[in-house]
Amino acid sequence: MTIEDPTPKRYHYAAKVLAAHDGDTVTLELDLGLWIRRIEKLRLHGIDTPEVYGEVECGGPQASAAMKKLAVGRVRITTDPTQDRRDRYGRLLAYVNKGPVDLGRLMIARGLASVYVYDDYFKRLSS
Repeated sequence: MTIEDPTPKRYHYAAKVLAAHDGDTVTLELDLGLWIRRIEKLRLHGIDTPEVYGEVECGGPQASAAMKKLAVGRVRITTDPTQDRRDRYGRLLAYVNKGPVDLGRLMIARGLASVYVYDDYFKRLSS
């Protein structure tokens, strides 16, 4: 018999960014401990940036260029226990921090992204 923990969990992982695809999507190598690594495509939780694939939207190239500069090297990702862990495309959903800086919040502060609420308000929305 398996007992399920009813309390949603938040997970933190160290990771290395391998590529930034646009202003809100990166590929990274997660460090799962014990020398276990996994490559994941990740969508930054809580933000939306203009598109650069298909029909290029105004501000898309600038948002992509900014993320390519910001998301370099080691980062820390954190899932939100109030939200799904994956989006409809199978991408991991998480906040991304470079040191103390939340990259999603920084993109919003720079006017390169907007707050994006998919289905329900997320943990960092009010803080």
